[in-house]
Amino acid sequence: MNRVLLILILLSIIPQLKSQQRLKKGGVYTFKTSTYENWENETEQTEGLYTSYSTYKILDVYNNHYKVQYSDSTIFSYQRHKSIKSNKWFSSSANHSELSQNSKRKYKKNKYTIAELDTIKFDMSFAGIISNVEIKDSLITLFPEMKVSIQSDIVKAVKFPLLETPKNLHVNEQITIEENELIVTEINKNYITLLEKEQTGQAINRVEYTIDPLTGIIIEKTDAYDLNGQKHIINKQVFLPNLIESHQTKCVHNFLEKDTTFVNPNVTIKGKILNPEMGEKVVVEWFSDNPATKDIMQVISNINPDGTFELKFQVDKIQKVKFTHKRDANFYVLPGDDLYITADLNQFNKTIRANGVGSNHVNYFFNAALLNKKEKLPFTSQNENTKQYMDMSYMSFKSKVEEYIDKRIEFLNLYKTQLAPEVYLAEYYEIITTGVSSLIGFKLSKEVLNSIALKGSGKQSAPEEYLEFEEWIHLDNDLMSFFEGYDRFLWKYVFSHFVKKTYKASGKGNVQDPWVGNKYDFWHQANYAYSSKFFSGMTQHTLKYKIVSGAIKHRSVNTYTQLYNRFMEEYPNSKNAIILTQAFENAQNSRVGKLAYNFSMEDIDGNKIKLSDFRDKAVYLSFCDIESDFFKPSAEKYRDTLKTLFGGQNIEFLYVFLNGDDPSVREYVKKFKVDGTKLIASNRDEYLLRNSFLYKGTPQSQIIDKNGTLVKIFAPGISKLVKQPNLLFDSIKGKAKIEDPEYTIRILKAILSIIVFLLVVVFIAWGLYRRRTKRKISEAAINTKVRELELTAIRAQMNPHFMYNCLNSIQNLVQKKQNDEAHQYLSKFAELIRSVLKNSEKEEISLATELEIIHNYVDLEKLRFDIDFIVDVDELVDAYSVFIPPLILQPLVENAILHGLAPKQGERKLAIKINKEQEDIICVSLTDNGVGRNTEREKPKTSNGKGIKFSQERLDLLADKYGTAYHMQIEDLKDDNGKALGTKVQICFSEE
Repeated sequence: MNRVLLILILLSIIPQLKSQQRLKKGGVYTFKTSTYENWENETEQTEGLYTSYSTYKILDVYNNHYKVQYSDSTIFSYQRHKSIKSNKWFSSSANHSELSQNSKRKYKKNKYTIAELDTIKFDMSFAGIISNVEIKDSLITLFPEMKVSIQSDIVKAVKFPLLETPKNLHVNEQITIEENELIVTEINKNYITLLEKEQTGQAINRVEYTIDPLTGIIIEKTDAYDLNGQKHIINKQVFLPNLIESHQTKCVHNFLEKDTTFVNPNVTIKGKILNPEMGEKVVVEWFSDNPATKDIMQVISNINPDGTFELKFQVDKIQKVKFTHKRDANFYVLPGDDLYITADLNQFNKTIRANGVGSNHVNYFFNAALLNKKEKLPFTSQNENTKQYMDMSYMSFKSKVEEYIDKRIEFLNLYKTQLAPEVYLAEYYEIITTGVSSLIGFKLSKEVLNSIALKGSGKQSAPEEYLEFEEWIHLDNDLMSFFEGYDRFLWKYVFSHFVKKTYKASGKGNVQDPWVGNKYDFWHQANYAYSSKFFSGMTQHTLKYKIVSGAIKHRSVNTYTQLYNRFMEEYPNSKNAIILTQAFENAQNSRVGKLAYNFSMEDIDGNKIKLSDFRDKAVYLSFCDIESDFFKPSAEKYRDTLKTLFGGQNIEFLYVFLNGDDPSVREYVKKFKVDGTKLIASNRDEYLLRNSFLYKGTPQSQIIDKNGTLVKIFAPGISKLVKQPNLLFDSIKGKAKIEDPEYTIRILKAILSIIVFLLVVVFIAWGLYRRRTKRKISEAAINTKVRELELTAIRAQMNPHFMYNCLNSIQNLVQKKQNDEAHQYLSKFAELIRSVLKNSEKEEISLATELEIIHNYVDLEKLRFDIDFIVDVDELVDAYSVFIPPLILQPLVENAILHGLAPKQGERKLAIKINKEQEDIICVSLTDNGVGRNTEREKPKTSNGKGIKFSQERLDLLADKYGTAYHMQIEDLKDDNGKALGTKVQICFSEE
């Protein structure tokens, strides 16, 4: 009897124990809710989007309920409306977390929203029912008379998406969730799908849930309501997983391959490719436009033998990506998407499909791609029959574009109740703006053709009216900000058409094309003010961001400094503020009067050439893009004139050809019959060039004097250069005029300050100052001379020590009769010695130069030892602008190889990692998995091992001489049992 009673008690407790384990103590659960509303009556139409993040933390787990802490934050809230009579849109409210200057909430008496409640605690049953709400004390103090009503509203508004009995369900079974009766439509090991779809008269209600079968958490919920076109609501709630472990994956960021760790990856794309290209990768790629270049990210997965792959990465908002494996598919992903994609490579576009969370919007784009092949947009670069449209009238062409847009919108609305609001809006406005772009492109092309025809007849073309595209799209519309081309569309069409038209109507006259020359200070200033006056929200923010970016590109120092400071005051928390800060710093470092970026790339024969190789010469530097082939005819035409003017002078004509990864570029360069040095920039080279020189999309020329200083950024083309030869002659002498007003002002201020200071000193205490100054100068000169002699002595010891080890390696290969290897070693050694001797006389060299020397050295040592060598440079560190003592890292690398890795059996690894520890502190860590210092000490001494000693002495002397602290720390790596795992050496120093 007792056994039976005990079994019954256990059977009653076990379900409760299982329930308690579904949500664990300390667990954090985040849900993103997006609601899109489009409401219309007889007098007006209202449209809006509202996005928030709700976070639940499980504080305690009890026998029958949880204790939960809740917070909610509004990310995006926008509403606009228009009167049916006026048919003009007006923004009535706008809020975006990125644009807020103060992140602290401001509460007003008798006015609150759930989004403003920072912290709430409540009890929640295992079925998700909320009770015993506790509100933050500070909030109750503000609203003491409203405590009961606030609690009531919270109970109604805050519902944890949790299903009480997630298991033992069957297809077609009916279940109740949040007072809705739903039917189970699909069950698998990853999720359960439930659906409610009911039609009452002309109204259609649709609620769909996707549930995790293990925890009962609703990981996706979609609400849709449609009543005869009068009111549309799309509500999408997605669970964003909070992963405990980070995910490391192979990435290519801005053409540099490296391992990247996503702290909380919130997008997963798994799948299988049928008939894959083995050896090829699966890649997901996306990019964002920076002022200087495109920021490109590629996440990479290998293809397994069975064709499967897995990708995990992190996005913080809706992101358009390109999925690639020999074929391309473009679609949007959202935080929380968990996809499984399958495709047959032989029929990729027709077979590619997605399952899982987010598959609805991904499959829409797969299907839309097939529709696009049937219904091509007229007048695009992808359309081979563009010329046939040029004979049409504008109205005929417009009707074709309208037909295309109507078909795309009709197709989009078939999926409206399945797409997340952001995805729906992104695709809707991309369709519309693509049509607008096509119309304007058509109109401008017609203008060009008419102008050419009239010019040939000797007549003058009549001015064309700008396209009235307000009828297509309301420009001050934050809902547009979700599609990928939003900022480019606003910038191009608002300011190159809408603003020009406004200037013309206001009597201010036409503004010249903003992409030509460097004379647009007024243009940038006027349009920044114009953005503040006529636009709001994200639209105003985006336009101002593009204006400041354009000012930075145009190198108008006073203008871009002023506008940058205004932008930072208005939007200090925005992500664009971070991007502009980096661009601003780059612009400051690459302005006239500064040393030019010392790039390095290959010529047509594969020889590595640096800009610094032409020091003591004036350099005329031209960036050439074969897609705009205007430069070649001019350069070839004046070839003989250039020889006559500049032949025999210390002048170098340096041509850099972009997009060098394209094989056609090399063929083009071979046919480029112009004297000078011709270099080919790979994609990676071009990215660095654009980041450092910040030149615009159109190639430009620059002049660099014999000292490597930029003296003219917007240099004249070849045809004008032959008429202004003194620009180069002055640069040979180092007397070229630096065309920078701020630079001149700084020089004048410095001179004036020195004069004033000297006069004050003379009149106050000339005699005393003179005696003390002489004594101090004498003492400082003696100390400096002593330290320089000590530094020279250390160099004299280091270089022979280094060369001895290299020559010893050659001797070993010769003795082993490995003549080919010895010859190869000797050639590399000669190249290395050249670099060492060239830089050893310098006080400092760039970090990039030091890393290049180390690469050459390790390549030599690889002939003797199998070494896995990795260099990882933090994105925040510019290796070309950070300077260190020459050969300060090389002895440490040499020491690690000879004393740590050489005696080791098996895999040998050597890694150099460079990152910013603080705002201005850079640390260089060198780690090996060698035998360790203790093991090496036990062996008989076979060499003097002075590398670390020399390095430490040099750092101490340099710290005394320049006042810069260099800290070197050596750490012996060991496992838990005390076994040596290698050695780590770290040097930290100030970036200044």
